[in-house]
Amino acid sequence: MWRKILPFVVALVVFILTLQMTVFDLPQRIALGILGIAVILWVTEVIPLYVTSFIILLLTTTVLARTLQMEFKPFLHAFFSPILLLFLGGFVLARAMHVYEVEELIANTILRHVGKRPYPVLLGFMVTTAFLSMWMSNTASTALMLAVALPVIKHAKEFSKSIVLGIPFAASIGGMCTPIGTPPNAIAIAALREAGYPMPFIEWMARNLPIGLLGIFVASVVLYMFYRPTITEIPVTIKRINIERNGKFTLAVLILTIVLWLTTRLHGVSSHIVALIPVVLFFGTGLLKRDDFRNLEWDILMLMGGGLALGEAIRVTGLGTRIVELLGIGNFSPFMVLIMFLVITTVLSNFMSNTSATAVIIPLAMACTGLLPTLPIAIALAASTAMSLPISTPPNAIAYGSGYIKIKDMAVAGTLIGVFILIIIGISAMSWWRLF
Repeated sequence: MWRKILPFVVALVVFILTLQMTVFDLPQRIALGILGIAVILWVTEVIPLYVTSFIILLLTTTVLARTLQMEFKPFLHAFFSPILLLFLGGFVLARAMHVYEVEELIANTILRHVGKRPYPVLLGFMVTTAFLSMWMSNTASTALMLAVALPVIKHAKEFSKSIVLGIPFAASIGGMCTPIGTPPNAIAIAALREAGYPMPFIEWMARNLPIGLLGIFVASVVLYMFYRPTITEIPVTIKRINIERNGKFTLAVLILTIVLWLTTRLHGVSSHIVALIPVVLFFGTGLLKRDDFRNLEWDILMLMGGGLALGEAIRVTGLGTRIVELLGIGNFSPFMVLIMFLVITTVLSNFMSNTSATAVIIPLAMACTGLLPTLPIAIALAASTAMSLPISTPPNAIAYGSGYIKIKDMAVAGTLIGVFILIIIGISAMSWWRLF
């Protein structure tokens, strides 16, 4: 009982203490107190993460709005940001792909072409996982690909660690590449949109797809070197999957939606509105049922909404700017500021939800106006480099639960790969990203 009560007591004490911090004005103290409550409840997970989001919404629309003598609508608008539509469309697509086996068709089609030599097989699994994670949940893509990989793992046990680690790592890396790949991306895009920096779907991919491809290559090489197999050929046959009419329709909707997302600047329809197409088509035609609607990842959407409302609170009170001033971050070079935020994000994301970590950090980063829009995008990517522990991400937990790896395996390989990708992100942010 005390384990459940203690986090609430600590959160209340933190809130009271922040109200005594005279270096901030009253609205900033309240916003800082709400931030403290969110961090404690998100880290301890004493209640579901999405419930903490509702607590944030309640406090911002009542206590903070009254203190600022403003309407509560800006916080509601942030909580129910249009970016949630983008993710809702992605969730519906992922659900349809799962129900009609399109995801398995894509996975097996790619893997049939990689041959049986160990490294191409490893790379094939990782590229396939990353591709799926660009359009569907990292957790779902990891679960699917581990199931597909099971025959390979059984026939090449000394190579099993590479594959079991490679799949969740690739899921995290693939999530970097599209706006719907992982919730931290959506939080960054929404924050930039509010600040007057719209981020089209195609621009996000143009910035981050090269990082994802290079990250997959680096990760595959590291894992292959760590767990080099003794066999030269893996005796396994990937089955051929034939989908029926509904599966073909699902594949067509997937392709149509992706094309419309990538050509937003040509047709002028917002990517958020495009995301409604799969929602209408799948539920309107009855291909997805009421149970499918109920099983969508609504908790993730609400978690993202809480992060966006928290960001709005930090923005309207000027708390982020004030913290940046007090820490003297403006005295550091842009490169040092970037490195500081990247390291903090990665460390936090390894011990708490990467969505929660991003929701806490990005509003502070938005105060560094000289690094917009680079810094929020880099932070969102850094949140996906949490690969060191089973608790870091659900894909990591699924891989660890397979029983083929130990925590040490994940910690060593994941930390090394995470550092490599952070370096790639840092170099990209300070060099060719400037072309945008």
